[in-house]
Order: sequence, then C-alpha cells, then structure tokens
Amino acid sequence: MNRTKFSFPVGKVDMKTLYPMDMEEFMLAMEENALVEQIKKCFASDTPMPSALHTAAMQLYRQYLVVGGMPECVMQFVQTRDYILVRHTQDTILVSYLNDMSKYNNLNEIKKPDLLMITSQFSFQRKILVFSTN
Repeated sequence: MNRTKFSFPVGKVDMKTLYPMDMEEFMLAMEENALVEQIKKCFASDTPMPSALHTAAMQLYRQYLVVGGMPECVMQFVQTRDYILVRHTQDTILVSYLNDMSKYNNLNEIKKPDLLMITSQFSFQRKILVFSTN
C-alpha cells in the first residue's frame, strides 16, 4: 500500500493487541457468573449440565453468535438487548475500518465495493470465500 503521505510516530506509540471477547467474557458481561461457574464445574467433572442450564447456555450462545465479541457491541447489547442497535454499531465499526483503509489506498489496491463483498459472501452457504482484485 502507498503510505508516502502518512507517517507513523515510531517510538512514541505503545502497541496493544485487543482480541474480541470470547463466550465466557460475553457471559460475564451479561452477568451470568453463576452459569459460567456451573459450566466450569460440569466440564471439570465431565458431567452433563442440567437441561435447564444447558438451554440457558445455548440461548446465550445464540446471542453471542449474533452480537459477536466486539466490546462496544457487547456493551450496547447488555444495556439495551436491542439487536437492531447492535447491528447499527457493527455497521459503524465496519465503515470506520473501510474509511481508515481508504486513506492508504491511493493506487486502488483495495476497492471499497470489494471489501463490502466479503461481508455479503459470508451470508451465503459457501465453504470458501472468493476474492478478486479484478
């Protein structure tokens, strides 16, 4: 990528790696501490969970699949339980990434429509992701 116009302040930035929240962190954010502990106990003792707890855990898992692990999205969901607001937050994050990447895209190495196609392809029942720069 062409970065001739953009400098990076070497030595003045601390690099941190942030990963998405995992399922356990999502459950803790949802204040399901007791369920997390029960899952750990059942796992450690290699015993099945009671049906009611398993159903509750599966409901949280389905919510996690929709909300994802981005901390802002999880916070939005914890506060509102509104999937539409969460989707708006996810879209805002995606647009922010695309806008940031376009700053470095002077020679059209990456085109926004191509990047948007990546997300739309995940909605289909495909086993592979097809990406082309043509």
